[in-house]
Amino acid sequence: MSHHPLRITTLSPVHIGCDEDFEPSNFVIDNGLLHALDPADLAAALDNNDKQKLQHLADERNPIGAIQHFFKQRRAHLAQFARQQIDVVPDIAREYEEKAGVPQQRSHDGRVVYNLFPMARTAFNPLDGAPYLPGSSLKGSIRTAWLNQLNKGKSLIEKQEKSSQLQQRLLDYQPGKFENDPFRNVALADAHAPEEQLSPPTRILYAISKKKKPSERAPSELKVFLETVREIPRSTGRKRLISISRKQKKTYYPLIRKARQAARP
Repeated sequence: MSHHPLRITTLSPVHIGCDEDFEPSNFVIDNGLLHALDPADLAAALDNNDKQKLQHLADERNPIGAIQHFFKQRRAHLAQFARQQIDVVPDIAREYEEKAGVPQQRSHDGRVVYNLFPMARTAFNPLDGAPYLPGSSLKGSIRTAWLNQLNKGKSLIEKQEKSSQLQQRLLDYQPGKFENDPFRNVALADAHAPEEQLSPPTRILYAISKKKKPSERAPSELKVFLETVREIPRSTGRKRLISISRKQKKTYYPLIRKARQAARP
């Protein structure tokens, strides 16, 4: 078994979903930053009158707009108690300023509709909120790149070929013989942003869907906000390699060398 330290450079924003969102009641946007709040922060920031008012708003039939307005009115004060700051692109900050707590339209049944600003979080440490790149995601992306390299841009042999069959063909192992899958011998640790990084390590962007082929249909106007790991110089992690067969060495070590050379500054 051998271990190798890794230095990971994010060339573009990276979002790794974790089924968590920033909700209207746990953030404010002020001076280009999203200030994330937890219940302890709110308890310290709000006096008794504000706590009672917030409770009253939460009991309303459609509380979203009123709660957004409540937080936006107090954003400068609440931002001082936030434990985490996240960079926000100017267009989103401007949209928050113009639309948070303001009715946008009415639904078919007459209800007022507000912009909820659902901001999907990227994978984070629940203890301190710091983002990280999960080792499983890193391994999956490396595996996909490796398969693409081996396939050399070719299309599927048959349209009915499944993903598992494609992998077995390219990595040269039989169905059920997972012990011969070369990636079974690779394990990657989670990667974290450098401790010396001063700017917020994540940024909230609009998600834009680009189709590979032109379409006559008008693009969807549904806006999606994603927290992303920024284009940062390096993240640190570890890679563990377990024994690899002689046949696998001949096939894959040249690619490993090419990857190392490409990663050198």
